Amino acid sequence: MTARSAAHTENEPDFDQAFDRFAQRHSLTHRERDVVRLALQGSPTSHIAGQLHLSAGSVRNHRSHVYAKLDITTERELFRMFLSELLTRPS
Repeated sequence: MTARSAAHTENEPDFDQAFDRFAQRHSLTHRERDVVRLALQGSPTSHIAGQLHLSAGSVRNHRSHVYAKLDITTERELFRMFLSELLTRPS
């Protein structure tokens, strides 16, 4: 690895670390974490349902619970909140 690529990696936000902080900060359950992680990766409800062996209605219920916890109403707001977490350096 070159010094330049090492510096780039060092400055790159880490999705998994940011996601763990985000999930802990908002007290997401294990299943809510699964649903949110897939949603943040761009998966539609039908794909999330298939991946997690849930019905589409269950996925929508989990999203609804997450949105209530975060006091948001749209997926766009979810992305915005997570992006803020991703760009924040842990102390």
